[in-house]
Amino acid sequence: MAFQVKLFVDADQEIRRFNLDTAANYAALRQRVQELLGNDTFKMFWRDSDNDMVVLGSDDELQAARQSMKTNAPLRIFVRAVKKPTCSEKKAEEQADKKENVDSSSHAPTESSSTGTASVQRERADSVAESVKPDKEQEWTHLQAEPVADTTKVRRASLDKTTPSPTTGATNAAPTEADLKDQRIETALKAMAEMGFNNEGDLLRRLLNNYNGDLARVLDSIK
Repeated sequence: MAFQVKLFVDADQEIRRFNLDTAANYAALRQRVQELLGNDTFKMFWRDSDNDMVVLGSDDELQAARQSMKTNAPLRIFVRAVKKPTCSEKKAEEQADKKENVDSSSHAPTESSSTGTASVQRERADSVAESVKPDKEQEWTHLQAEPVADTTKVRRASLDKTTPSPTTGATNAAPTEADLKDQRIETALKAMAEMGFNNEGDLLRRLLNNYNGDLARVLDSIK
């Protein structure tokens, strides 16, 4: 049993119709179209229910196209010619491919060159590190040459500056009320001695002490 195929070539400029066995696959269909067109530089399409052009290039796609057929309706196949490259175009394409392969191989770093570069970089790094490495003997000599401070003397000098002497503290201290009273008593005793009073038994001192060193009050009490 066979089914009809309606072939539309190059945008409907040419229409062909032929029968194809229902058991035929995609290869058989393409072989028949190639025989009709006389060349093999073409692509086949079919129109689905959405009115889209779908590529026909395999057995599954041929099966899908046949399932979309209406009853007793032919299978509508659209063929578009594909430009076949000329000899000069093929040659130019081959040369471009060769040049691309050569460029990629020349720019790719080899293992030996990478190893050599890494070795040179390590040698440079070691050289720089050696040049900036400090001389331990010079550093030790420099440290030994520095004078060591006498911490005992420094601490003693600091204490001398911060700790006041007993004499200085007594001299700078403000006189108390008792000190002032004693001074007044001593002054009054001298004055009374000059007046001819006799301090026998330390009587005058006791009187002055009772009156807080006030000479006038002591003289009034004696009168």
